[in-house]
Amino acid sequence: MEFMDQTAELRGRYRTSRETWPDFIKEARNNPLLERRLSDFEVGCLVAVHSPYTFEHVMIVPDFLSGEGAIQNITDLSRDGLNGFLRFNADVARVLSVDPTLRVVDLGYNFTTDSSDRRKLASVPDRLHSHVVGYTQEELSRAINQQDLRKHPQWRPGMYDPLQLLYHEVLKHQVIDQLRGQNPAFDGLFTQTVSGHNGLTYLFKKGIDGFYDPDLGGILRSLHQMGQTAYNELVSCFCVVNPDNGQFVESSGRRFELLPQDDRLSRIKQYFKQHPWLSEDHRSTLANLARRIKTEDRVIETAVAKSERFKDRELTLEERKQVTRDTIDRVWAIKDFAYTAVWSWAGEGWYFGFDPRVFSATGIPVSGRAGVSKVFWRTGEVFSEHELASAQQFEQELVISLTK
Repeated sequence: MEFMDQTAELRGRYRTSRETWPDFIKEARNNPLLERRLSDFEVGCLVAVHSPYTFEHVMIVPDFLSGEGAIQNITDLSRDGLNGFLRFNADVARVLSVDPTLRVVDLGYNFTTDSSDRRKLASVPDRLHSHVVGYTQEELSRAINQQDLRKHPQWRPGMYDPLQLLYHEVLKHQVIDQLRGQNPAFDGLFTQTVSGHNGLTYLFKKGIDGFYDPDLGGILRSLHQMGQTAYNELVSCFCVVNPDNGQFVESSGRRFELLPQDDRLSRIKQYFKQHPWLSEDHRSTLANLARRIKTEDRVIETAVAKSERFKDRELTLEERKQVTRDTIDRVWAIKDFAYTAVWSWAGEGWYFGFDPRVFSATGIPVSGRAGVSKVFWRTGEVFSEHELASAQQFEQELVISLTK
């Protein structure tokens, strides 16, 4: 399958005014569109999305039957609960994929522990949930090429992630290749297709039936756990680790505290010895990063100083806050391991993508794997009554299809 060098410019809208949004988990527990038992301990809640990309957009939120505790990531689910969660997603996606008006269907979940309000890594850090989204031809009709997208004032500053190919190499060697050796079921479900700016992309060989394979949950759990381990190993070359508990130490700005430059360079050299397969380009990238990486205070002060030079005056307190928010969203290092796991269908075959974020949230988010990659941002607009009715009609028909 050829992946097009295009990006659909989809402007997400709000279902209702943000001021009216209820608590995420309370809404899932109290007002689900549909509940399904996932295991003896877990339940899945199909819920409406308050900030949807399309009219055909829902979430599935797994929860403990007891209503106590939080499911933060897939490793918190039991084996049966994870398999049930995946099957619930597949059942919803199957309904969408037979809808003749939908050209593309995506489903997947994000993982992050970072509570920052990040435009490019949407998630609820303390609650695992998945998205299933269908796109009509009309909704994909505004496709533009990458060169034009680079001119867009909102996305141009964050188009390039210099570490993207580096962490693809690290994750492929330390996670994917090891996982394939440890779990023969991987090759029964996945065949790699392309990499590079499309991330780690695989043909999901069994199609939507692959979601019912009992080995899939174990593979995804291993991706999560092994990815975290690889992240910790790399980031420990840059950041302070508490010797008592092995956890990274937070800085005053609530990121991870940086090691002194000499320590960073020393640890990077040791990392190179332990990873002889690392390419020369990526060795150079890491060595330069170890020399030049800055604390969050220096990053913000640099951005403030640049803005003040441009305005030729000192910034007001509100302007300084805005520069800080923009800087955090655009260039701040993600705190802790983060990734997106997504499956996509566009009429033929399902494709799986695994997009880890090691340090940076910059770069175009690869939100789909079949055909057109998609970029979203908010207009601030709320659905009209007609649009809201259309979304609700889709949800009602979806529930009827799932309960037949």
